[in-house]
Amino acid sequence: MPRWRESDVFTPLEREVLAYAEAMTNTPPTLTDELSASLLERLGPAATVSSTSGD
Repeated sequence: MPRWRESDVFTPLEREVLAYAEAMTNTPPTLTDELSASLLERLGPAATVSSTSGD
């Protein structure tokens, strides 16, 4: 989804998950501690691991 940042159809949480996915798939990964901590707080450990592993 190349234009997700410009779209108004995503919730703030969905935008954060998309940013996380994008950061994890960059080469090299560009995930920040802040984004990781924010998702961990909002989604909890199980969902964060699931987002990372693709389950």
